[in-house]
Amino acid sequence: MRRSLLLALLLVAGCVTANPPADGTGAVSDRVMGWDSKGIYHSTQDQRGRDMVLPVAAAKVREPILAAYDALGLELNVIDPPNGVYAASDIVKSRLIGGSMISNFLSCGDGFSGPRANTDRIHLSVQTTVKADTAGGSSVMTNLTAMAQNSEGTSSNAAPCTTTGALEARINASIKARLLLQ
Repeated sequence: MRRSLLLALLLVAGCVTANPPADGTGAVSDRVMGWDSKGIYHSTQDQRGRDMVLPVAAAKVREPILAAYDALGLELNVIDPPNGVYAASDIVKSRLIGGSMISNFLSCGDGFSGPRANTDRIHLSVQTTVKADTAGGSSVMTNLTAMAQNSEGTSSNAAPCTTTGALEARINASIKARLLLQ
């Protein structure tokens, strides 16, 4: 009995351990978001490049956010300054965002022609939320969700995409650069 219990515990412990990224830049975890008859969908929770704290009031971040999204060709359809929410919600992109291949920002799996992020229609939402902090500055968090839909005329289920963190980092870097110009 003890031997089988010990074996079971070792198996469970082996299944839940995760390796940190080799570059040492932060923890990456994978959590199950949902499932269906075809499998399990995962969402990577990687905070590199998504969150930042700025030494300026939340109200001063509005214009740099608008400019950062515009520079990437992401049309904001939610602009809610009182709640600090700025989003390009439910938009469709193909191949490029801000002059870069979408696969630089998303991983949606591979198809016959290469990364699905570069060949499929990408349905995405990008949201930046700004909140005042207690020190008179602000915290900025940018999140991205996306699905890849086959664009070759055949019907298929949309594939969930995971972010690389690069688009969020690019938006945050643009916001910081534009704040320096104010």
